[in-house]
Amino acid sequence: MSKIIGVSGHRPQRLQGGMTQLLAVTRGYLRDMDPDLVNVGMALGFDSMVVKACINLGLDYVAYVPFEGQEAKWSPDQQKQYKHFLHFAKEVKIVSPGGYSAKKMMLRNLAIVDDSTEMLVCWDGAKTGGTWNAIEATQEINHPVTNLWDDYISFKNSLSSFRD
Repeated sequence: MSKIIGVSGHRPQRLQGGMTQLLAVTRGYLRDMDPDLVNVGMALGFDSMVVKACINLGLDYVAYVPFEGQEAKWSPDQQKQYKHFLHFAKEVKIVSPGGYSAKKMMLRNLAIVDDSTEMLVCWDGAKTGGTWNAIEATQEINHPVTNLWDDYISFKNSLSSFRD
């Protein structure tokens, strides 16, 4: 059976900075997990770090796009990076037709959970939002969930102590 890792995690606002540290921790987890495929929701924040880690490690990933044009309100640099990420994806899945709705984000998360054998999350413990909903859906089908949040925060804080 193939090992397919789905991912879900917070946007930049909830990640408290430290994107370089998040990338390093994510890369370590993915290297250790050694997946055959990674399913990514293509949002800003954790998802972007997962895609960068996949590219760095030479791992195949499937881009789960909730709807066409999700990047329309992003900065030009973010849009450019997004198009680059889509270009290198093994496959791009548009989950829902039409424009934005919050429900389409949830449908994207559920599609990732359904198509994965386990989940890697970056979750701060708050039982609200899309990451929590993805965790609940994963637990309902008894698939493993690995949360890298504590390692990310520990690594980020250990590096900031060098600056003090």
